[in-house]
Amino acid sequence: MRVANDRTGAFRYRVCAGILMTPGTPSAEGSKSLLMLAYYFPPQNESGAMRPYRFAKYLPEFGYAPQVISLGTSERRPERDDIHEVPVPGEPRALVNLASRAAHRLERTLLPYNERLPWVPYAIAEAGRIYQKQPYSIIFSTSPPLATQISAMWIKRRYGTKWVADLRDPLFGNPFRTRGIGRPYDAMLERLIFRNADALIANTDVVAQGWCARYPHWKHKIAVIWNGFDPEERLEPAAIPNRECRVMLHAGALYGGRNPRLLLASIDRLITRGRLKPGAFRIELLGVSEKSVCDDLSGFVRKGFLEHSNAVPRDEAIARMAGSDFLLLVDTNELNTGLQVPAKLFDYLRVGRPILTITTRNSPADRILAGSGIRYAALYSDDSEKCVDEKVLAFFALPPETTQPNQWFWKEFDGRVQARTLAELLNGLVSTD
Repeated sequence: MRVANDRTGAFRYRVCAGILMTPGTPSAEGSKSLLMLAYYFPPQNESGAMRPYRFAKYLPEFGYAPQVISLGTSERRPERDDIHEVPVPGEPRALVNLASRAAHRLERTLLPYNERLPWVPYAIAEAGRIYQKQPYSIIFSTSPPLATQISAMWIKRRYGTKWVADLRDPLFGNPFRTRGIGRPYDAMLERLIFRNADALIANTDVVAQGWCARYPHWKHKIAVIWNGFDPEERLEPAAIPNRECRVMLHAGALYGGRNPRLLLASIDRLITRGRLKPGAFRIELLGVSEKSVCDDLSGFVRKGFLEHSNAVPRDEAIARMAGSDFLLLVDTNELNTGLQVPAKLFDYLRVGRPILTITTRNSPADRILAGSGIRYAALYSDDSEKCVDEKVLAFFALPPETTQPNQWFWKEFDGRVQARTLAELLNGLVSTD
């Protein structure tokens, strides 16, 4: 089992060149208007909704008043004049509706991926309405999906605004965008975004380093702001219920090569060899997974130590985490590369239960776990069966006690600090006008 060590230096906010990303005191002489394009935004139950939510929540403390354009949903949101859901029912503009239908046909017939293009005309139209009421000088767009970046590119050209593209998932080389015909498409689209955006944000240092190597002439635009957590959201472990077995929970969907088979096969071997007691442990997968993953794992379900459950609202998922003995993080993909950090890791660490991760060596998630002070074990795809089995046995021998992350974790991934970092980047762009 890995022993956590201090790798905190690897996570200082940084850029490849040009823009300083260290914390400072922002200048705020009245709030500046900012347009934020976030396809997913609460109350939507997508993990990608929380990052823009944290920025929108804390940016006003640093001089920016975001106007958010997001996807319209059937869920009720408190009436707010700073959140604009599109498309709105009965959109009166016939040309906008026509453009959306054309985008739908284009996406279905020509594009290799679903970029949510039918949303783009509605977002652009709403951005125009907002601009007429309150002109903004800067756009912040976060993806996936890429509909937000495509919208922002058009709005920048229309109104001459600055544009910050928050590319949470890279395009070229993305392990979840693996279609052969998609490679030239991704390369072209990524280059178009890099050429037109005034700043580009990666959420891990590995992604930023790849961008700098691929686009050295644009490296002055590249910055890193990691994912994180809302400091006002308190997550605490709950009392573990009386039950016959110990529970390990994985919260979230499994797709694109994310598969816990490495762990499950080890448990199966250990039970067969009499080194683990049958019925002593249960692995729970909470969330809808790809059919291929479900089919692949069906044999373990029949053996009685694996259960699938449907996705649940965030509050319920957090409660399930808090009441589990252990937590499982599956950080794998079809290309076996370590680029991103699953958002659930920041919830797991605050709950404080022991974490077992399946990841690649020295991945961002691996390094965060190593620096956090939380008890954890890491299984790697190149581990031998014997090595995996010994790690699993040692992990399951841990008591389900909680451990609080260290001060490095609380400081580095605080959403308020990250909003301040974003505000400093925005200040640098606005000052160049």
